[in-house]
Amino acid sequence: MTMLRTFDYKCPNCGLAKEIFSKNHNEDKPCPECGTVLKRQLTAPCFKITGEGVYSSGTFPNAHQGPKIDKELLTLSDKELNRECGLPEDCA
Repeated sequence: MTMLRTFDYKCPNCGLAKEIFSKNHNEDKPCPECGTVLKRQLTAPCFKITGEGVYSSGTFPNAHQGPKIDKELLTLSDKELNRECGLPEDCA
């Protein structure tokens, strides 16, 4: 099963902003209004905190204690962390 991701694009010609579901963000996407190739926008990542000590709603039963941190993730380099999260290695 291939997972579709949401990418945000903006047309440099007419200014149309659009979210597009796609397997690959490297494909050229034409603007539905004017046909110009859309530019991908840099957006904040979306993530969900899960694991021991976290309710399914993403809240903590003991908020003052916070989440249990995966210490292995803390030892990864930026490129390794991006790869682990399914992002391009050069993503900043």
